[in-house]
Amino acid sequence: MLCGTYTHAQNVFTIASGTNVVTNGAVNIVYGGGTMTNNGTYNDASGTLVFTGATTYAGSGNTSINNLTVNHASGTSVFNVAVPVTNTVTVSNGTLNANSNITLKSTASATARIAAGATGGGYITGTVNTERYIPGGRRAFRFLGHPFTTAQSMSVLTDDIDITGSGGSPFTTTGSNNPSAFYFNVATGDNTTTGNNPGWTAYTASSTWAQYQAMRVLVRGAKGEGLTSGAYTPSAVTIDMSGTVNQGNQTISLTKGSGTSFVLVGNPFQSQVNMDAVSGTNIGSSFYIWNANQGTRGAYTSYTFGSSSFNLPSGGAFVTTLSANGSVLIEEADKTSGTPGTMLKTTATANQVELKLEDSTIFWDRLLLNFDDNAMATVDFPDATKLYNPDMTFYTLSKDDSMLSIDTRPYVASEVIKLGLYAGIRKDFKFTAPNVNMPAGTKLYFTDKLLSKTIEVTPAFEYWFTVDTSNASWGNNRFELNTQGVPTNGIANINTSKLKAKLVPNPATDNVTLYYEGAGKELNIIVTNMMGVKVATAKADNTNGNVTIPTAQLANGIYNVTIYNGSEVMTQKLIKQ
Repeated sequence: MLCGTYTHAQNVFTIASGTNVVTNGAVNIVYGGGTMTNNGTYNDASGTLVFTGATTYAGSGNTSINNLTVNHASGTSVFNVAVPVTNTVTVSNGTLNANSNITLKSTASATARIAAGATGGGYITGTVNTERYIPGGRRAFRFLGHPFTTAQSMSVLTDDIDITGSGGSPFTTTGSNNPSAFYFNVATGDNTTTGNNPGWTAYTASSTWAQYQAMRVLVRGAKGEGLTSGAYTPSAVTIDMSGTVNQGNQTISLTKGSGTSFVLVGNPFQSQVNMDAVSGTNIGSSFYIWNANQGTRGAYTSYTFGSSSFNLPSGGAFVTTLSANGSVLIEEADKTSGTPGTMLKTTATANQVELKLEDSTIFWDRLLLNFDDNAMATVDFPDATKLYNPDMTFYTLSKDDSMLSIDTRPYVASEVIKLGLYAGIRKDFKFTAPNVNMPAGTKLYFTDKLLSKTIEVTPAFEYWFTVDTSNASWGNNRFELNTQGVPTNGIANINTSKLKAKLVPNPATDNVTLYYEGAGKELNIIVTNMMGVKVATAKADNTNGNVTIPTAQLANGIYNVTIYNGSEVMTQKLIKQ
């Protein structure tokens, strides 16, 4: 049994047949290069195997590695025998040839990942085997992505789970043969927020699962389970796939459909991804995650790019919106070892209120209400449209009666903010407010108009109510919020901004240049007329610089130029003459 750090310079290192090498604690074995042969057992439960020189790993023994690090200036380390990795593969320098022998394991406790490496790619060659563990106990749709450079056949899934639909083998044939795996086709999609959006297109048995494409697939449990109408408890299942992994910064081109602004994107990496670090062109301010464990059949939760505290799981996917054809950039540096799939923030954001819909045991839905005097009370860029959930859907209604899961609006004293609830289940529920951070000098009150009850919304807020067969027990007319008081300080920005911006010339007769400093994040610039209609857009992605805003074709008049810098917002007036 080894402990501490064991260093072997190079050339030959052999674990003889019948010899067991078992690490104890955070043990590092550092090997300088050559041939490392294991004819016995090498079981590394919590340490790291480090190759500081080009190494050939061979032998007939059994190996299990916790962390694998390749860090040599030149040459290739290659695995000639099967090696499961349970935690992290890191290639700091040099090349690792996986050679179809490295398997990134996935269990109920963790999924092995590939850490951030060379941004130019090419640091791992050969086929890598990956796993994705899916817990049992729940029959539900899952949103999946894969980390490979080429399209995958349906058989990479059907050896582990049953997929039904047209085309025969490798799909499973049933009496109804209803499809159970779909992709979102922007050519046929519309802006329907229910699960019946016509963009959901069934895979057939001969379909391929494209690079970066996300799949919505019903996981019934292990093979053979849930194919009939009888009651059962789904078993856990592990999906395994193989291929050449995506490496380096990934720019994912996105096409906007003529009838839809929604688009579905798969995680391109075999790693968790910090969604706050993700950037894009012509994408919305928010993204949506499908949580299979929310409600009883899964549900959507929305987050704002740049302030979400959400780590997209390996093999996961997300929904966002597009204003025009654009792209999402997910960089090597966006990879994280943080806990995947943390669904809700635990700390309050300035001038934000979070409301949750729950019962004694189940989290059903949530919404975010942000106060920002530079935002609009009607739908605009910082908002997120509400996507319907299969069971319970909770939302606010904007001034133009749009359903929102993230509602960013100016603060108005004594304002009524309507709450909506679509209820597919009849039972007792409760509203809670885990994060309440109202502007200084103000308060927020919750009202149940059906029962004539009003309660202040504080972090201790909890309100139980019943949804029954009466239409008045749910819908858009039972619940509302009411603001009270005048803010002690201005709330023009959710966070203190370091951004400085100036429009030149202003007034203008042609296009306008925005000069800016201290951006820090990509700028999304939207020009709206005095009716709130968007008439022009622009993007900028440097900390300091300038960008041309296309305003030459605008009619004479006054316009609002709104600059979004992550969660920061700035608005300036533009006079066109």
